[in-house]
Amino acid sequence: MHPTYLARVELDPRDREAAKLASNPHWMHGFVEAAVAIDRQGAPRWLYHLSTSRGVTQLLVQSPVPTRWDHAPHGCIAALEQKEITAFLEGVDTGMVYDFALTAGPRRRNTTARIAEGAPREEPLRTDEERLAWLERSLHGAAELLAADVVRVTRSTAELPSGRLPVGHTEFLGTLRVVSRLKLQGAIVDGLGPQKAYGNGLLRIQRH
Repeated sequence: MHPTYLARVELDPRDREAAKLASNPHWMHGFVEAAVAIDRQGAPRWLYHLSTSRGVTQLLVQSPVPTRWDHAPHGCIAALEQKEITAFLEGVDTGMVYDFALTAGPRRRNTTARIAEGAPREEPLRTDEERLAWLERSLHGAAELLAADVVRVTRSTAELPSGRLPVGHTEFLGTLRVVSRLKLQGAIVDGLGPQKAYGNGLLRIQRH
């Protein structure tokens, strides 16, 4: 498989520029994109996940090349760790059991009638039951869910030059069993669900 790297970037919560980046998924997208110096044509995609816990803001970036953070404003990054995780992903095998975490933007297609009325072509799922069913469908053929919970649903807004874009974030935690190593590896590398450019889709696993 293509080399894969994971960077853990701790942003200083006291830094004004770091706080600004964390407040807008569009700015964060540009910040991460600048760190991943690859030609988009034919290259595996990059994914990121942003979380804040106990006053610490952590940015995880998964990419096909090592990231570079020379462009980060002075004082923005408090700590940085980066490692290649290719061997770990290649070690995933059928039947193995992993704990997982995923932040995704599960959505469903709108009906033709509502689209005709000017409604969006897709809309966020509204119940945890629908969200868990979406997750099961997304992993079908790659992994079997042994346990899964929706632990948080949040909304943010990407401030684009063309206007405001609502972004939904559903956080899942649980345990899965690998059904197809290649399909699960693909799900990890490619990400799950829409709005990956705004912090969704990065499936994180560790041995149960």
